[in-house]
Amino acid sequence: MTRRLRDCSACSLRVNTLPSLHGPQRNSIDRPSVGQIGCGRILIDGVDLATLDPQAWRRRLAVIFQEFTRFELSVLENITLAGPDHPDRLELARSAAEAADATDIIENLPFGWDTVLARGFTKGAELSGGQWQRVALARALYGAKVGGQVLVLDEPTASLDVHAEVALFDQLLEHASGCTAMVVSHRYSTVRRADRIIVLADGRVAEDGAHDELMTQGGHYASLYELQARRFRDDRNQGLTTVEEREA
Repeated sequence: MTRRLRDCSACSLRVNTLPSLHGPQRNSIDRPSVGQIGCGRILIDGVDLATLDPQAWRRRLAVIFQEFTRFELSVLENITLAGPDHPDRLELARSAAEAADATDIIENLPFGWDTVLARGFTKGAELSGGQWQRVALARALYGAKVGGQVLVLDEPTASLDVHAEVALFDQLLEHASGCTAMVVSHRYSTVRRADRIIVLADGRVAEDGAHDELMTQGGHYASLYELQARRFRDDRNQGLTTVEEREA
C-alpha cells in the first residue's frame, strides 16, 4: 500500500526544468501530476489542478509509467497515439524513435513501421521488455512534440544497462528541450542530471536541491549515491554490466 505524501507545500516545479523524484513515495507525486489525487492540492502555474478541465490538462502531458501499456497496434500507431492526425506524423515519429534509440528495433521488424506489436496478426511480431520500453519512450517523446508541455518519465530506463542508460538519457534531454521533464527514478546515474532533486522519505520531502548541493550536505541522498556508485564499480570489476546480470 502506497503511503500518502504530506507536508509538501515546498514541492513546486518550474517550467522548462528537469526535476527528479527519488524515494519510496515517489509515485505519490508523479501519479497526482496527471490528475490522480486523493487529498491536498496541486497548483499548475498557480492554478489549482482540480479546477482545470481534465482532458485539456492531460493533452498537455506526455507520460511513460514503469508499467506502460503495450497496445496491439502497429509501431507507428503505438508511437503516435497522442497525435495520429498530425501533418508531420511520420517525421516526428521517426525523430522520437531515434531519440529513444528504437530506430534499429523498428527497422529490423518484418514489416517495419507497419508491424503490429503482437503475435497472432498477419503482420505481427512481439518485442522484448527492453524493446517495448524504447517504443513506449518514443511514444512519450512524440507526445511532447505534438503539444505535451510536461514530460513525465517514471523509471524510463529500468530495463537498460548502465551504459545504455547514460547514452539514452542524453538523447532524451536533448529531444525534450523546452518541456518540463519530471523524472522518477531510483538510479542515481539518472537522478544526478536533474536541475532539482526531491528526495522522499517517510511520506515527506527529506531533501531538495541539485546533485552537488545534496552531496555537499552529506545526508540521505549523498550516502545512497555513494553506496550505489560503489556497487556499480564492484559489478564492473566483476564483469557484470546489465540489469539482468546484476539481479541474477
